[in-house]
Amino acid sequence: RDYKVTGVQTCALPISISFSIPESVVREPLLAQKRSHLVSPIVPGYPYAFTDHGDYLSTYSRGFFAVTHRKAGWDCFRHLEILASGAAPLMIDVDDIPPYCMVHYPKETLKNILARACEGGVPSHDTYTHLHAFLQAHLTTRSLAHYALTCTSIEDVGRVLFVDEQHPKAVD
Repeated sequence: RDYKVTGVQTCALPISISFSIPESVVREPLLAQKRSHLVSPIVPGYPYAFTDHGDYLSTYSRGFFAVTHRKAGWDCFRHLEILASGAAPLMIDVDDIPPYCMVHYPKETLKNILARACEGGVPSHDTYTHLHAFLQAHLTTRSLAHYALTCTSIEDVGRVLFVDEQHPKAVD
C-alpha cells in the first residue's frame, strides 16, 4: 500500500528511513560572491580535523561543490552535512545509486549537479535554494520522523519515545 507524504516522498510498507540532520545546524546557502573555493577542501578518505562542528560546516559552505561518494554505504551523514552547509554535493558515483538507496534524496538534482560540473559550470543560486528547501522538507530529523509516523498512520502526536508494531495506536 502506498502513502503520499509531503511532496515527492511516497512510501510503501515497510517504510524506508535514512539518516537525518537536526534543523538547528542547517544553514542558508551562501551567495556566489561569498564562496571562496570551487571545491571544498574536505574530501572523504583524506584526513582532516575540526574541533568545532560550526567550523566544519563553514568550510563546506565556502565551496561551490563538496565531494562525496559511497564509502561504507550509500546513505551517510556526510551527504547531509554538505547539504546542511549550503554546498552542492558533488557525488561522483551518483549514477550507481541503487533504486532503493537514498530514497529521500533529490537524486535527479544530484545527477544534474554532476553533469553541470563535468561541463565546467557551477550550480545556480536557485539550485542551492532548491537543495536547502528539499533538505528542510525531507531530510531533517523532524521531517523524517513525520514521514515515518505518516507512513504508519500515526499522526497528531507531539512527541514519540517509541512505536511498537504490535500496538501501533498506543504510541508512547
